Amino acid sequence: MFTKNLKFYTMSNKDTQLDTKKESKELLDSPNPIPQSKNDLPNKRFTTLINPNLLSQIKLISYFTNKTLSQSINDSISLYVKDFESKNDTKIQSIINLKNSQF
Repeated sequence: MFTKNLKFYTMSNKDTQLDTKKESKELLDSPNPIPQSKNDLPNKRFTTLINPNLLSQIKLISYFTNKTLSQSINDSISLYVKDFESKNDTKIQSIINLKNSQF
């Protein structure tokens, strides 16, 4: 029984890997691989530590607003950046552009 389940898992995992490779190849082969706007950018996976209480709150907000957790976190970070920019009278994107233009 165990070997049968393991065999099934291995086979289905190979299919998933193949699908991921196909999707990656399609994305690279697309005629316009450069995103046209911020909304077209793919999400980037990262790991971080967060206060468990805050995590519970943002998960609950995601549930109530019918959004994914990543969408809620993106919205929260966007609001934080806008707040920072207004309080400090600066634009973060212009600083990033300046840094990138020097190299």
